[in-house]
Amino acid sequence: EITPSDQRIVIEARANPNDRAHLRRGLPARVRVGAYDYATYGTFEGRVTEVSADTLKDERENRYYRVNIEVDLTDLAERDNPPGVLMPGMGASADIAVGKRTILSYLLSPLLRFRDGAFRAS
Repeated sequence: EITPSDQRIVIEARANPNDRAHLRRGLPARVRVGAYDYATYGTFEGRVTEVSADTLKDERENRYYRVNIEVDLTDLAERDNPPGVLMPGMGASADIAVGKRTILSYLLSPLLRFRDGAFRAS
């Protein structure tokens, strides 16, 4: 969800507790705003500015960490086809880059996990 903060745009995201070990301030993020077609407008660049210290509960009692992502407004101004106004309450989703892997390591990871567990006695 988009919230205004002193002329900045802050995205308040929810992260799965299993992902907490990888989250920290300063990580780059790509944000998609649900009101604007992703195929036309793409993503907005941002950075993680805060990760809650403890988990919170949503209305269904699911636990999550609150992650605040500040969107770079200069990115919006420099576009050939800027979207309309970003308004508080708009839905958004974010992808946070927590590390880098090669495509080969990603494709081979299931085989490596199998190899590591294949010769263990039960």
